[in-house]
Amino acid sequence: MDDALISGTTAQGLQNDKHLKQVDRSGNYFIRINQAKGRALSNDKLRQALYLVINIKQLAEKVMANGSKTSYTYSSLGAAKSPGTNKDFSTVTKPKETYNVLPRRKSSGRKA
Repeated sequence: MDDALISGTTAQGLQNDKHLKQVDRSGNYFIRINQAKGRALSNDKLRQALYLVINIKQLAEKVMANGSKTSYTYSSLGAAKSPGTNKDFSTVTKPKETYNVLPRRKSSGRKA
């Protein structure tokens, strides 16, 4: 049996191949943002705006298109089981609280 990492384009082309077997691998990828002083991305508001417009599920499914799954922790899905519960560790440790990057709008007293 051969084992090879393939690109999203190749993976899409092989979806109907009966010999293709997808094997999950543990790992995380992230986008490193240059936050050096004087750079546009050092602006918190701009980074928050980028966070809002990036759909991580769509990024994994449509851009990567290689079977990648979204991750909310540094533990990959299926990499380990939680002791005692035997549930997927990344699911158990997924943050329950999220940071709302949209600040509350101040009421202007006017009705829409």
